Amino acid sequence: MISSTVTKRFVLATIVFVALAGCTFPHMLATSTTPVEGKAYQETGKTWGKACIKSILFVPFSFDASLQTALKNAREKVNADALINVVVDSEQLWALFYNHVCTTVHGTGIRFTGQKAPFLEPGPATPEVPKQPAGVSASEREEVSPTVVAAKAATESVVKTKKAPPTKKTPVVAKKKQPVKAEKKTSRKAKVAKAGKRAKARREAEKKRLAERKAAEREKKEKAEKERQLALAKRKAEEKARPVPEQFRIFCKYAKGDPVKVETKGAVIDGRFLKCVYFGVRLKKKDGQEGVIPFEEIWTVRKVVAPAKKDEKATEDTPAGPKSPARPKTPTKPAKPARP
Repeated sequence: MISSTVTKRFVLATIVFVALAGCTFPHMLATSTTPVEGKAYQETGKTWGKACIKSILFVPFSFDASLQTALKNAREKVNADALINVVVDSEQLWALFYNHVCTTVHGTGIRFTGQKAPFLEPGPATPEVPKQPAGVSASEREEVSPTVVAAKAATESVVKTKKAPPTKKTPVVAKKKQPVKAEKKTSRKAKVAKAGKRAKARREAEKKRLAERKAAEREKKEKAEKERQLALAKRKAEEKARPVPEQFRIFCKYAKGDPVKVETKGAVIDGRFLKCVYFGVRLKKKDGQEGVIPFEEIWTVRKVVAPAKKDEKATEDTPAGPKSPARPKTPTKPAKPARP
């Protein structure tokens, strides 16, 4: 008897312990999991999601009981972007062999359409109903009340707007198109005129720059020529003031205009002798230019004499060449004997 009583008491205690260990508690209520103000959406259906930590003999084999996981499972079931009318429950069960702690989410799935939600302007406030006299019936009060009158006027305006036929395009629109075309033409002409003016201004600026460049080049040439003339005049004045050195007078024995050939260290120059100056021999070259050859570079100066004619004798400056041998006479052929 004692053992049966103990057994009954143990079983009863175990049942009470299990009943008390397994409980569900409301955890949170929310209108939505993400802000939906100003966004258009459509409902995808009611859904639920669960995330648990489970263990057997206090050895866990499921490790995630977070709210994020439960929300994710609930959204994936109905392919939703968010949830509205959300209820979150927390469930706990503590037994001898099996324990778990779960988070359960219930709600309605929604999917955003990518459009902005319509904005409804607030209507005017309804005026207060004036007090009616005691002798007026209820039907008469409704007809006289300003709220009924405003509602009737609103419905009539809506019916009128719905039944009103679409307005046809008046010929005023066609008349407006003509000035637009004329304005386009005038604007095009104005653009062409502006472009022509810009092109003309560019051409004038280019001509002005070209003229300024030519004037600068001309001024530069004139300045260079003046400097050359001054240098030449200065050199001529020095030539007159300073005599020819004695050791170089051997190169100056020719008259003005005599054809001479001047041999230098690097070339042979043909020209006509003009005069000797204190630092060189002035010649007029075959190309018509005048120049001075420094004495330090001259080896010899020889007069060029034209070749003598047959009747005239060779001059001293041009030695006579060797006589050419006489041409041998050709032997005459013997005469042929006469035939008998």
